[in-house]
This record gives sequence, C-alpha cells and structure tokens, in this order.
Amino acid sequence: MKVLLMKTIDDLFADLPTTSPSESNANNNKGSAKSIIDKNRSQNYLKTKGITIQSAVVLRSLFEKNIRDDHRIMPNDFGRSSLFLATDKRKPREFFTRKKIFHMHSKIALYYTGTELRAGDDELLWMQIIHYSIDANLGAKVSIPITQILKDLNLTRSKKNYDRIADSLSRLKATEIFIENQSTYGQSGGLSLIDNYVIDKSEGQMTLHVSIPRELVILYAGNTFTNLPWEAYKQLKPVSKRLLDYCYSHKNPNPLPVAVFSQLCTGSNVVDNRNALQNARRACAELLERGLVAMAFIENGTIFLQRHSKEVQ
Repeated sequence: MKVLLMKTIDDLFADLPTTSPSESNANNNKGSAKSIIDKNRSQNYLKTKGITIQSAVVLRSLFEKNIRDDHRIMPNDFGRSSLFLATDKRKPREFFTRKKIFHMHSKIALYYTGTELRAGDDELLWMQIIHYSIDANLGAKVSIPITQILKDLNLTRSKKNYDRIADSLSRLKATEIFIENQSTYGQSGGLSLIDNYVIDKSEGQMTLHVSIPRELVILYAGNTFTNLPWEAYKQLKPVSKRLLDYCYSHKNPNPLPVAVFSQLCTGSNVVDNRNALQNARRACAELLERGLVAMAFIENGTIFLQRHSKEVQ
C-alpha cells in the first residue's frame, strides 16, 4: 500500500515545471502532500475503531474486555521488534539516531532515536506507567509515589533503585519512534514513550507526575496489544521476557528460528549461533518452569511454542 501511495504522489508532481517552483520546492511539496495523506490515513484508521484523537481517549474504556488488572499490556508492534533489548547489562548503552530496528514483519518498519532501551528495566517501567494511566485520559498527568513504583517493580527502597527509576524515565522521555505499518494505519508520526514528567520531592516523599502521549493510542486501536501476566513476567530474565513478548503476541505462535529470536533480543543481524542457541534454550526452560507456556522446545535451529488455552484471547 505504501509503495503504491508513493507512486501516486510521484505521479502528481511529475509534470511540475523545473524552473518555477524550484526543484527543492517541488520536493517540499511532495513531502507536504505525503504527510497530509499519511495523517489522513492514520486518522481514518482510528475512526474505523471508533476513536477520534481530539476527544477523550481512555484505554480501559476503549478496550475494557481485553484489559486485565493482573496483566500489563504491550503493543504488538513493539513486542515483535527489537525496541527493548536483552543485552549484556555490563555493556554501555548505545545511542541511536533514526536507526531502523529489527521487526519480524516486512510490512512494518520502526525507526528509533534515543538511548538503547532494555527489557530488564525500561520495558518494565514503561508498561507499569501505561498501567497507571489506563483509567486516565491519555495526555493527562497521573501521580504515583516512587515508593509505589518500586514496590510494583519488585525493587527495594534504596538510592540505587531510586536512581534506576530516574535514569529509566530520562531514557523513556528522550525517545522518538517512527513507525510505518503498511497493513493498518500507515505512518505513526514521531512518537515518544512518555510525555512530560516531573519527580516532586515535596511533602516528605518523592512522587512521579507523568503523562502518556495521546498519539500512542494508534498502537492499541485495533486491539493490537498483548496481555502479559505481570507477577510472573517481572521475574523473568530479559531473554525470557523477549520470548514471551513474541509468544503472547500470537494466538498460535509460528515456529521461530533461533537466529530471528537472537535479532529480537540484540537488534543485530550478526548472530553468534552458539550463544543464541544457549539463550533460546534457557528462555524456553524458564517459560516452561514458570508454567507460562504449554510447550517450548528447539528442533533443527527453530523454537516451537504453544500457549495455554486459558491465556489465549
């Protein structure tokens, strides 16, 4: 669809004179026209789901039947990508500028600007903030004591963990994610994972005031999100989180090559086959041990998974 759309725009501007306007102006006009078309497509997609971005957007009201308080929700476009990495926490985080990150589906492209995000901390905090905001109008601030956040993430009260939360908030704020989804909404526009936030240190305790950008609703609009069982999920190792992200984002998970799973974890197309296989085996074993899947095994370099029927929506 996107390729056809771009051809149509090229055709519209093919006969423009080369002298007036100038070639640069013509290119600007192309970009403006394409931007308008992309915006209209995304708005029309939301309207088909009964959502208008100008009105109140409350996730629980929109998806009440599919939201469970003992679970946390993850957009499928993120769960099937390498946005949240499972890499060596001892290594310094990289910074990316409009990097095209790995996604399992050829019709979806994600471009990320910001510091490397990881499954062991940033993913957990972001999903918890989404949960705090689930009954609020997106864009409105919610207030949560930092002590409550630590408790909800199974973290002890310590300066190290307070700093850990503060550092993760900085990373989540200083992001831009641009998504092209040719199957549904077209282009997302530039998205941030959280909007404005402040940590208030008055009244004897630290309180986080934070809001979620309204535009993020496009990632959930078609019930295109996954419920993850929170208490068990928090305790998983990062590689196991990534495997569960993939597994639970499908009713019937397709066989997953170990090399592709490695890309989901690391974002790199350079795969250390031995290390990738070890990580995949450990992730399968942990999901089975915690009773999160009915089946998980590796055969001929491919991971085979099956969900429990009670967890399939």
